Amino acid sequence: MNLKDVGWEEYSAFLEEIEKPSTDVVARVLSENKTNYDLLTSKGDKLGVLRGKTLYDLDQSSLPKVGDWVIFSKNSEDSLLVIESILPRKTVLSRQTSGKKQNEQIIATNIDTVFVIQGLDGDFNINRLERYLIMVEKSGAKPVIILNKTDIVDDVRERMEHVEHIAPHVPIVAMSVEKNKGVEGINKYLEPKKTSVFVGSSGVGKSTLLNCLFGKEIQETQPLRDDDKGRHTTTRRELFMLSTGAIIIDTPGMRELSLGGIGDVKDTFQDIEEIAMDCKYKKCDHVQTKECAVLAAVKNGRIEQKRVDSYLKLQREIDFEESKEDKDRSKDRKQRVKKTLKEQKKIAREKYNHRGYK
Repeated sequence: MNLKDVGWEEYSAFLEEIEKPSTDVVARVLSENKTNYDLLTSKGDKLGVLRGKTLYDLDQSSLPKVGDWVIFSKNSEDSLLVIESILPRKTVLSRQTSGKKQNEQIIATNIDTVFVIQGLDGDFNINRLERYLIMVEKSGAKPVIILNKTDIVDDVRERMEHVEHIAPHVPIVAMSVEKNKGVEGINKYLEPKKTSVFVGSSGVGKSTLLNCLFGKEIQETQPLRDDDKGRHTTTRRELFMLSTGAIIIDTPGMRELSLGGIGDVKDTFQDIEEIAMDCKYKKCDHVQTKECAVLAAVKNGRIEQKRVDSYLKLQREIDFEESKEDKDRSKDRKQRVKKTLKEQKKIAREKYNHRGYK
């Protein structure tokens, strides 16, 4: 591999507003290790380390990540390269860490396509898929949905229709990697010098698919556990290049997908957002407000209540997570929740005349 192979010319066009550095000091991050980085330079693969000052000055999201383009200097004492800075990121795929303090965890950078992989076994989950799509839309990359394990279910077409309903404009590829059926369906999305990333839960077949595309085992794979949950076979993010020139980043499986601070629901739920424009009130809650266009659409069968529930749930989650570190927003949220609960009790009291509603 050389810098042109991994997309330097395409990326450097993105740097039109700043002076382009010499390729003699540019590298792309292939993988992250505990104390160093595997870098691809104009003179081949090298090991790189962060300059001490840089390491302590930057937060985790600002440290080099797989896919990054970096500037390095040479260490005269040994063969290690010293990473001095990170060039601007064209796209960033990230998620929020769980817990009270929200931190951005970057999965990959400077990517063109994100393959969201779901198994058609116990892993199939429309709500989780919606979360992934929100994450991808925020990144700036294009999503492609892969439904793997078509060999173990009979209702493949029905499940594809469920996915088409929530993501009408996103390409969907159904395949069985284990049986090597339908894998060729993703080839048109794997372009030379363009970077893709595989994401999904553990055990959905990311590493198996990568091995299938390479025609040999380059990533270790393991069978599912007895409870159909995946094992974390891939333990780090790593960049590979196919013989076709397409670049792929493989990632460990994700069991939690917190959305606070990384996106909103507007694009993933564009159908509901468009209907909501006809609501009488700008801040309609789409639950009980009179003259709500969304509720009317549910009543006449234009959209399903399940989809609206998912929309509202994700919206509340994003709002809650972002309010944790924003006192004014947190206060506003509490007031709105209190008002909604009060209205709900009033409706219940009038409807059921029950003593429990005061």
